[in-house]
Amino acid sequence: MEKAINKSVTIAELIKRRIPGIHQHTSIGSIDITDIWESKEEGLLPIETTRHVLVITITLSKKELNTSAVGYQCPIPIELGKPFVEIDYEGRGNYSDL
Repeated sequence: MEKAINKSVTIAELIKRRIPGIHQHTSIGSIDITDIWESKEEGLLPIETTRHVLVITITLSKKELNTSAVGYQCPIPIELGKPFVEIDYEGRGNYSDL
């Protein structure tokens, strides 16, 4: 929600560049969240506030998603991706599968 949206988009883009063939569907919207505070003192009424919050849903899949849906993104070309490299516990990369 809100502040996490930028981080969510960044993480989705990183995953798409590391794992070839990832399809993406993104939708945005909003929800209302109601907070209720109960007083510790007797006789006071609870306080209720409602916040309007922006939300994003990002679905990543190796299987093809609905390509005609609004928010669909096809996989990026393999040559634009960055290969995933496994790092062992000593920090050395394993490039044998590249």
